[in-house]
Amino acid sequence: MTPDQSPKFGNFLLSFPRTTPEYSSTTQYRIQPTLCKISE
Repeated sequence: MTPDQSPKFGNFLLSFPRTTPEYSSTTQYRIQPTLCKISE
């Protein structure tokens, strides 16, 4: 990930309403594979 993409990606994550720890964990779990694909 380039420094350019990091802030945008951070804002993208912040756009999700984090109502419960369970929801947050689910979001991170879904995002992880995406990060792996971006890194490749």
